[in-house]
Amino acid sequence: MKNSNPVFWKINPGLSLFLVTLLFVISGCGHNQELKKDVTAFADAVCKYNGVMNKLKAAVEAEDSVAIAKLQLEENQCQTEMNLLNQNFQEKYKSRLSDTTFRKEYSKEIRKAILKCPNLSKEDRERFEKETD
Repeated sequence: MKNSNPVFWKINPGLSLFLVTLLFVISGCGHNQELKKDVTAFADAVCKYNGVMNKLKAAVEAEDSVAIAKLQLEENQCQTEMNLLNQNFQEKYKSRLSDTTFRKEYSKEIRKAILKCPNLSKEDRERFEKETD
């Protein structure tokens, strides 16, 4: 009589370990993509804010009161957006904020995202590049 449980139906311990590891990596990749998305949104808001501040500085130097008033309003809107993004981030990741590995990953991702900003000063760009390495 044939064995009703052929060997190929039994789970190999090595295969089990591989499958569990694969599942962990795949689920981790999803978290990493979500973090990148959140970090990119915040970095974009910071970049926009830097652009407004650069324009505001130029308007102050040119003593253009109309442009200054408009840019101050835009500055306030940017600050509100950054605060909201930060609050959402804090709430979303509150259980992971004390994790050293998470903080390192966040730090690396925010630096990479901010480096894409065309509004960074030369000094800031050099600092972020150095800190990313």
